[in-house]
Amino acid sequence: HSFKRNSALKMTSWISYKYGFGTYLHFIKGDFNRPNQKLAEENKSRLLKLAEGLKSRVYLDTIVSIDEKQAIQQTLQLPSVSGQPNNMVLFEYPKNEINELQAYVDNHKLVESIAIDTCILRTTNRGFGYNKSIHIWITTTDTDNSSLMILLGYIILGHPDWKNAEIKIFSIFKKQEMEEKTIALNTLIKTGRLPISQNNIQIIASEKESSHKDIINKHSEDADLTIVGFNDTNIKKKGIETFTKFDDLGDILFVNASELKEIH
Repeated sequence: HSFKRNSALKMTSWISYKYGFGTYLHFIKGDFNRPNQKLAEENKSRLLKLAEGLKSRVYLDTIVSIDEKQAIQQTLQLPSVSGQPNNMVLFEYPKNEINELQAYVDNHKLVESIAIDTCILRTTNRGFGYNKSIHIWITTTDTDNSSLMILLGYIILGHPDWKNAEIKIFSIFKKQEMEEKTIALNTLIKTGRLPISQNNIQIIASEKESSHKDIINKHSEDADLTIVGFNDTNIKKKGIETFTKFDDLGDILFVNASELKEIH
């Protein structure tokens, strides 16, 4: 849907701006034959024209596949334009068309079978709002994702589109666990496993786990981008519902790190 919305290309360009290279693929569903080869060439030329002046190191291309599973398999095998292995794959879907994400959920095991970070971008008609605020939600039970989430927040912040934007970091704990979890969180910060200062994180008490959704919806309703984590267990237990919790929010970047990122 490259010619209907450009949020995935924007996100790829922000992440690739200073610290890497990105490959953006326009998916054409069908057999690889002469008509589709011609269509792929036409779409690539159209993409290049639309992306003129894009401030990033993103390589634009098309991919023709018989179905979504094959497209994902081909994508995961592609070499990076830098010559190094790719370390992240980004999927995108619009808020009101959640079924577009079914292809990822159905092929989650395939994606998770290789050492690659996974991001799911849920886009809305807000179009990242005014590019002024990024909210990041972390927990002590989600430490494998936390460092990558924070790192991505600051990488995005380094793009000119997000000049003068502000990052806010939140963490939710149950009331009865506040003291224990706060100590554990501070330990992660002091030992460098979370690359933030204690002053930059807001700790919020919840009555029960089910209220986490309501808390995030309340605090990040006006954020231009919200970053939250997800993991294999979420997909196995809830499937596509993993990504349907936050009705009140704008654009969301869901992050699943393949392993804990040590940031120095």
